[in-house]
Amino acid sequence: MTLMLVLATEVMAEQSIFAGQELVPPGREPSWLGWLLRDVPAAVTWRATIDEWLEHDEDGVRHEYRQRLLDEGGGRAAYNELVTRRILLAMFGDTEREPGDLPVDGKPDFAVRIGDARTAVEVATLAQQLPENYARRLEIIKRLKTIHGPWVLIPNWRSPGLYEASLDVVETKVKEYLEDANSAEHWVELDLGDNRRFQTTVRPGKNPAASVAIFNMITIANPGVGQVQREIKDKGGKYSKLKGAGIPLVVALFAESPLVDEESLFDALYGQQTINVWLDNESEVQSVEEGPLAQGGKLMPKRGGQAYYTTVSAVWFIQELPWVDNQLTVRLVELPNPWARNPIDWKDERASKVRIERTKERFEFFPPQSQIAFKVP
Repeated sequence: MTLMLVLATEVMAEQSIFAGQELVPPGREPSWLGWLLRDVPAAVTWRATIDEWLEHDEDGVRHEYRQRLLDEGGGRAAYNELVTRRILLAMFGDTEREPGDLPVDGKPDFAVRIGDARTAVEVATLAQQLPENYARRLEIIKRLKTIHGPWVLIPNWRSPGLYEASLDVVETKVKEYLEDANSAEHWVELDLGDNRRFQTTVRPGKNPAASVAIFNMITIANPGVGQVQREIKDKGGKYSKLKGAGIPLVVALFAESPLVDEESLFDALYGQQTINVWLDNESEVQSVEEGPLAQGGKLMPKRGGQAYYTTVSAVWFIQELPWVDNQLTVRLVELPNPWARNPIDWKDERASKVRIERTKERFEFFPPQSQIAFKVP
């Protein structure tokens, strides 16, 4: 009986969690699933590596991650959890997933022993702030790309009622118009019915056999300081009972936006660096020097001297880098909380850390000077 169970487990582990999924042909796919399911060698290696990460998990856990990874909206967050677990295993050894014995409502993502302390680790992904109706915009673009002709369209994505219009109607109206369109650059407003419009600039293209080109410019908001501070507040509040139990809490942050880096986190947690400029009587600059950090850092005590967010022991900023030798490669920067009730103390040359110096008057914070990256087995 035991042998049969072992063999059955091994057979299940050999089947990819992506089995049965239709792959995406090579080409430009901006979506999460467009990258994960792409039919190219690099993506094949990526999916095989994820399978290896999950091969020793129970079937229920594998099924859960399959569902989450194949979700367009939450797949990246699920993947970041797996990356964090690999890092914890590489740095600290045995890692518990969703520990259920902690004195809190809900379960942190992981628990691991850091130094002498059993530590809870919660993973958060800072999502890009895409424009409203962006998913529908991509559907419209995909449908318009089925039209062929020597044209470049620059749509007004605020056209009245555009996102509520039928894709069939949008395609038909645009196709009919372009069949007899003026070859000079011009502006047109097409009636889609029910007070809906498609407004666009039409420019001549070059290749009659190619799909029409669609200009799709967007402004992506930087999650930056505000979103980081909200995550710290939410995680600290959710797991506040860890503080009294003597259990440290680490928040591991990933950012989908390339605009977010450890400097953004530094500002969010400790406050922005001020600059003192000394002028003479004629308003000429005499000297410039760094001043204290400005008020506003989430971990910093308020003006009364009280630190409010003492549950969070440290924040980790994790960046996934281009893989090296088909192996996960990351940067990890630790931003400690010197006011934490339960601090963590550990050293690993693979991780960068914010340096903290305490004077008689205040703490001083210094961002890491080195850019350290390491491969995660």
